[in-house]
Amino acid sequence: MKWKFDCFKDNRGESEVVDFIKSLSVKAKQNLKRALQILSVLPIQDWHKPNPSSNISNHIYVIRFKDENRTQWRIYGFHDVQRGFFMMTNYGTEKDGKYKPAVSKCAELSTERMQLCSGNDRASHVYGSGVSNEFSITTDQKLLG
Repeated sequence: MKWKFDCFKDNRGESEVVDFIKSLSVKAKQNLKRALQILSVLPIQDWHKPNPSSNISNHIYVIRFKDENRTQWRIYGFHDVQRGFFMMTNYGTEKDGKYKPAVSKCAELSTERMQLCSGNDRASHVYGSGVSNEFSITTDQKLLG
């Protein structure tokens, strides 16, 4: 299975992850794109080091990448296995083993958003139908450059 990537949207159709990705430098976007290309072809059980991801809690994963200033960015989310998606739910940073926001907070928010999605069968107001028109890692060259 080849994973597709999408971003969680709130009830207004807005996505903090899309806004975050748009704000990244060209180099950080290139590094994120490369990480996602690697992960897109891996089965879930291979989403761990040395690959650019890890399972951090019950069904919640983190994707790791850096920018040109060596800032270590993190995007958190979960797999929708039935639809072949990885849903990106929130983001943060890591420096010297310190995470902002804390990993536990990111995992909690990701879990809440995962439950929102599964609680309404991935309703279109939560993240759009299929790959959103606003954001598709595998096809949106404007977003990732």
